[in-house]
Amino acid sequence: MRRYATAALAASLLLTPLALAGGACTQQADTLAAPPRGDEPTLALVALAVDFHKKADLALAAGRPQDARAELGALLDLCDRYNVRTPEGLDVRFDAATRLARLHMEADQLPEAEAAARRGLDGAEDAPPTLFRGYLLQTLADLRERQGDPRGAVELHTQAIEVFKGVLESGRGGLSPRKEGTTP
Repeated sequence: MRRYATAALAASLLLTPLALAGGACTQQADTLAAPPRGDEPTLALVALAVDFHKKADLALAAGRPQDARAELGALLDLCDRYNVRTPEGLDVRFDAATRLARLHMEADQLPEAEAAARRGLDGAEDAPPTLFRGYLLQTLADLRERQGDPRGAVELHTQAIEVFKGVLESGRGGLSPRKEGTTP
């Protein structure tokens, strides 16, 4: 019980900066500039994303995939609303879009899957290469294959490979950069 109280306190402390900085972040809709208040909005978004993913996991475990899709859709809405344009903030967006698109694909909702994946990539053309961006491109490639478009699938897999090469070259993957002197 104490662990949940500590987690709730941490979430509330992280939510306050996000709520205060949210308006300022949305003004940067067309750029990949860092949020004006440092890492606080990014940390808050990452913390909230964990909660949305846990709720989606619980819904899936209870046999309610529609509720899991709703949770991930709500997370994408939050990404749109607060528009955190840091690499980590974009990773939250890419990850949520990938997972939502995959859940739609499992339900044979291919138009919804494409819409979710495209939404995840929206406005992130200049995003740095990350594993999450590569996974989202792979998801789109898999979708193209299911739609009977092998050329489109190959093009998207090629884009994903280029992103993964960029990750290897930069030493960056996941949500945090690799520190000098450490092994991957």
